[in-house]
Amino acid sequence: MALTQCSRAQADCSASTELTTGSEEDQAVQDNDIRNQPVTAMFTDRVRPDKIADYDAWSAGINADVRTFPGFISVDVIRPTADQPPEYITLVKFDGCDNLKRWKESPNLARWAAQLPELLSGASDKQERAGIELWFDRPQIATIEEPAFWKRVLVAAVCVYPLVSLLGLLLRPITGSLPPSLALLIQILCLSTLLTWPVMPWVTRWLRPWLYPQARVS
Repeated sequence: MALTQCSRAQADCSASTELTTGSEEDQAVQDNDIRNQPVTAMFTDRVRPDKIADYDAWSAGINADVRTFPGFISVDVIRPTADQPPEYITLVKFDGCDNLKRWKESPNLARWAAQLPELLSGASDKQERAGIELWFDRPQIATIEEPAFWKRVLVAAVCVYPLVSLLGLLLRPITGSLPPSLALLIQILCLSTLLTWPVMPWVTRWLRPWLYPQARVS
């Protein structure tokens, strides 16, 4: 897990001010929405076989340290199974681009990163994803396959159905007198927001051993 400049999600944050899709007020709202989306930073480390114990100790230390930073949400380590190369995937979630950027630019991370090269057999692979992309975190490597289609459908249905039912009851006093199309739009906006954060990220995190049985998660 090495200190790098932000990729896609962080680029979205920094590039949002260059868009010209509306008024300055609309742009400010758009910038704020992008920056306030939960962001996952994903690191893939190929560990030297003779340094696995040292890497485990290093990983425990840096993961304990990142928990102290503002905006931290979660950290998960997907460990290789016995028949796989020693390739570790770490998923670090923050509540937005700004807090992720503070962590990535911190002296704490720089000190941890300086210890990493001697533990690895190659450079770390880094990715970042934001917003709705958090629904299914999948490392883009050959050893981790995406969940089966039926599993993704089942997880989505389990999350969507109770939310639709609950929102229908809670929003009825507010939307009952509105035109049906507007009431539906409000319900969809609330549903999409809750699915993006926190429902789907939490559910997929809890179900990750079932969604990705070929990897061990800690």
